[in-house]
Parts: sequence; structure tokens; C-alpha cells
Amino acid sequence: MATHAIETFRAGHVCIVRVRDRDGAEGWGQTAPYNADITEDCLHRMVAPWALGREADDVEAVVRLALDRNYKFTGSFLYRAVGGIDTALWDLRAKRAGKTVCELFGGTPGPQPCYASSMRRDNTPEQETARMVDLVNRCGFRAVKIKIGPRLGRDDDAAGAEIRTRALVPMIRKALPANVQIFADANGSYAPDRAIEVGHWLADHGISQYEEPCPHTDITGTAKVTAALTGIITVTGGEQDYLPAIWDLMTSLPAVHVIQPDVMYNGGICTTLAVAKLAAQRGIKVLPHAANHSMLQVFTQHLLRALPNADAFMEYSIEDTDWTKDLYTPAPQIINGAMPFSPAAGWGITPDPQWLETATRRETLA
Repeated sequence: MATHAIETFRAGHVCIVRVRDRDGAEGWGQTAPYNADITEDCLHRMVAPWALGREADDVEAVVRLALDRNYKFTGSFLYRAVGGIDTALWDLRAKRAGKTVCELFGGTPGPQPCYASSMRRDNTPEQETARMVDLVNRCGFRAVKIKIGPRLGRDDDAAGAEIRTRALVPMIRKALPANVQIFADANGSYAPDRAIEVGHWLADHGISQYEEPCPHTDITGTAKVTAALTGIITVTGGEQDYLPAIWDLMTSLPAVHVIQPDVMYNGGICTTLAVAKLAAQRGIKVLPHAANHSMLQVFTQHLLRALPNADAFMEYSIEDTDWTKDLYTPAPQIINGAMPFSPAAGWGITPDPQWLETATRRETLA
């Protein structure tokens, strides 16, 4: 059955997408958050024309066509827009089959272990440690992630970020049980030589993963860090990337030990499955970036439940964000350190009717 209509519902940072067939069957998806108005425009002007009137079940063909026909405009917003239609079409396809999306890929539905992911650098080491201890005790997290260094600082310590880092890391390691893993996200804080020094220091203090030590554009620099720290600490990265040539380079060098594509930044499920397959061929695990509780959280859960080379945990933001509240049901939650899996067909979630009612609606028809 061909896709007949593509609708978007936009409010704040979020743009939810609905695709419909002529028989009325529908699927729900979402574009990447932030600057949603720009992404929405790209979706209707550049992506929808290549999806409408085409077989809805052939998601891979639709995604390939949309990217190919827009080759003059290859960039982040194109991939963000494609991801919105990709995820909606997978929801429709799974519902027609009476399966969850992860089952379409041979996955097994089930709760997904998560790590508690901090997004903050503006609190004190004492405050950050206290809330992580509380979350581990109250929610059962078996891994946590903290922010270190000055984001994209390239060794600059003007904001005192490194002072916070030096206090936080030993403090939180001492406060948490030994069986709780701690990850550290530098967000491109360091030049390669400094990043290597920091990596050794983190390992000495019991940190098990070291994310994005160098600016994400410095792939060869990150590869230098990874080579120097192999067997010492696991280096991860890749959340900003989306081009196939970059993924090929990152996994062939390798630039990191574990890659972290974001389902939404990377253009959706089809493109992210391709990245995961490439990584598997080269012995690299996948730990997707999922830093908010929009529908991205659910997309990532389904993906991880189906990947043979998935890392042990899924990212789960611990920040309270108004823009993801009352977005869909059932809302994400953590029980015994894991996010429950909705057994309903498709993504297993439904956009909140009241949220849709207050959003700006736009439609493109075949």
C-alpha cells in the first residue's frame, strides 16, 4: 500500500510525524529534536515528495531515494528530516505485521538496562555525586555517566571545568558501589595529547568509558587517543555523525572502541542499522546516543534489542525537561535499572492527543 499523506505536529523542540496509507492505516515517528521548525520545512519540501505515492513497507527504498535525490543538500537537517519519515514508516510496517519494530529486525522485546546520564556541568561535585548515589539506590542503575572538562574547550580551563573534573571523578567513584560502572563524557574537551593524559587519569580512578575526548571533527586525533588508550579505558564517540563515509573512516581506523550513532541525527533506523552492521563486521560495539526522553528513547530501545553488537546499556537522561513531558504514552521510566518494553505493535507508544491538539499541524498529500 502506497503512502498517501504525511503530517507533522510541531511544538517547541519537537516535531512528531504521522504517515497514512489510502486505507487509513497510520504510523508515528519523530524528527530529531531542536530547531524543529527548520527540520519540518526540510521534511515537507525535500523528503515528503520522495515518500508519497511509494510503497510504505519498503522503508529502505524510500530512505535511499530521499537521500539520493537530495544529494546537493546533504547535511544534518536533511538527515534529521529523513529520520522522521523513516521512523513513522517503520511503525506502520510493524503494525501491519502485528509485531513490535524490534521483532521486524529479529530482536526480542524486553526491558533494556540503562545508564543514568547527566547533562550538567553547572553543579558542584558534591551535588552531582549526591544525585547519582540517590538514583543508584532508588532506581537500581548499574552504570552512570558524568560530564567532564570544558565542552569543546580544546584544553581551555577558563570556566574552571577541569577543577570540577578533578574533584568529581574520585569523589563519585568512592561514593558509588564498585559494581556500578562510571562513564565520563568530555564533549570534545581536549586536544589529543591532553586527552590521552586525561584518559590514563580516568582509568586510574576507576572510570570505564571515556566519551568524545576530542572535538568530533578531529577523527584522526580521536583515533590517536583510542590507539594510546586501548586496553586501558574504552573510548566512545560518534553522536554528531551521519555521513556513510565518516562511519567507514571511524570504524576502519578505528577512531573509537564503541560507536555512538544517534538514531535521529543519523537519519533514522535504516541508516543506523547500516552503521551497526558495518561496526559488527569490524568488531566494534554500538552504544547509541539518546540524550532525551522524546520518542528517540523508544526508537533506541527497539534498536538495541535487535543488535547483536549492542553495548550493555542504553543512555537514559536524568534531567527533567518540560518539552518531553506528556509527549506520548506509555512514558519512559526506570524499574530496577532498566526501561520497560511496551508490547504493543509498532513502537508500542501513542502520541498524547492533547499535545497533538496544541501543536502546529502541517500536511503534504500525494
